[in-house]
Amino acid sequence: FKIDKAMVNQLNFLFLLMVILVGCSHSDKDVKDSIVTVDPVKKTIEPKAIFSEYKFVNIDSGVFVPIISFATITEEFIILVDAYKTETIYFFNREGSFTHSIKPNGRGPNEFESVKWQYIDNENQKVEILTEDNRLLTYSFDGQPETEKILDFSPYSFIKNKEDYFFDLSNEANQNGEWYNILKINFSTDQRNYLSPA
Repeated sequence: FKIDKAMVNQLNFLFLLMVILVGCSHSDKDVKDSIVTVDPVKKTIEPKAIFSEYKFVNIDSGVFVPIISFATITEEFIILVDAYKTETIYFFNREGSFTHSIKPNGRGPNEFESVKWQYIDNENQKVEILTEDNRLLTYSFDGQPETEKILDFSPYSFIKNKEDYFFDLSNEANQNGEWYNILKINFSTDQRNYLSPA
């Protein structure tokens, strides 16, 4: 039995999708109902045991995603992120055909060589990339660069809530020499708040 690249992509994606969806339980009843039995002989899980509705999508076999570290499905795309090996964000249409990617491409404006963190903003259809040289790049879902912010601090990761960014500083000092873990910034007002004293 030989596993080809297409099958690896499909298995990785299906497993990640199941983990994401099963982890979205909201009550004790949901948790009890989401327990799945694995057939020890076949080593398989029937999708109907997890999902009320599902559709198998064959991901383009010409594109190999080495490590799927994050996946999301939007109205238009299936987005797979390899944050470790290729540092690439892969876009497939909802039928599984590869459309484009955002990947390391240089050192110029709106380009990057290495990624610290990626954030997929489904609501605004944007991809935000925190680079190793502390820039925050924004791309549209169609892969076009939009904005570049040069940061005057060195975060490890971030999350975003509407216009507010929360950067993980992992114990860095602010201007007053006080140590903090989180820096909250609203770039439109340039308001900064240091949170979670270390």
